[in-house]
Amino acid sequence: MKPLLVPDPFAGGRDVLRTLESRASVRHFADVSLSEAQLHRLVEAARRAPTSSNLQAYSLIRVTDPQTRRRLAELAGEQRHVAEAPVLFVLCADLARLDRAADMTGVRRGSDTLEALLVATIDASLVGMSLSLAAESLGWGSCMIGGLRKHTEAVAQLLGLPPRVFAVFGLCIGQIARRPPQKPRLPQSVVVHSEKYDEAGQEAGIRHFDRVLAEHYRAQGRSSPDDAWSRHGATLMSQRPLAGLRGALQRLGFRLGDAGASAPERDPSAHG
Repeated sequence: MKPLLVPDPFAGGRDVLRTLESRASVRHFADVSLSEAQLHRLVEAARRAPTSSNLQAYSLIRVTDPQTRRRLAELAGEQRHVAEAPVLFVLCADLARLDRAADMTGVRRGSDTLEALLVATIDASLVGMSLSLAAESLGWGSCMIGGLRKHTEAVAQLLGLPPRVFAVFGLCIGQIARRPPQKPRLPQSVVVHSEKYDEAGQEAGIRHFDRVLAEHYRAQGRSSPDDAWSRHGATLMSQRPLAGLRGALQRLGFRLGDAGASAPERDPSAHG
């Protein structure tokens, strides 16, 4: 008797290069649910992302409650897709688990450092990017929501985060209702350096990209002086309302010091 062949919902996935080359942040999702089996496999794949010294200093929170999602959408700057996307994950930097492991084993806690926070933030980011890429490889869309950091403490309270855990960004996933055009990226001549950082040609490359991006926006029916990447970037960084982030992180239990545990130095390039 031949075994029953069940269609694989993951069959036909695109290769990594084509997925990355075609990706764009999606903000309009179809009202179609994704199965628990699909989401479980996506998360399992994403959890194979590199993690510094196998610390796995991150947590994912899947948010399904409509009221919570509406509030998160408000906190992120009125981003409707946070509430409307079929799936919302919040990627968190998590040092609380390592503190618990230290207490369980009697080892002195050593995570009160800026390096530890960077490790946890990078771990969360790598898993988030891997989860996004896994979803997009199936033809789904995704959008990362850095706006959650505008109100770090309010997000932490809403999600019940313990001390020394904070939301790095959100991630919307779902089937695409409207595929956006890809935004141009800075040329490689501006962002890729050989052997040493080279500032020669930076301004010329930026001016060229200003024209390319302005033309992209004109094609979308939008045109203003602020469409230039240089003006947009400089203005955004001067006005971005995250000046209180350091204080918020400290109130959430992150001490951000330089003194670490007395354990032997490890190779910072080691990843699991």
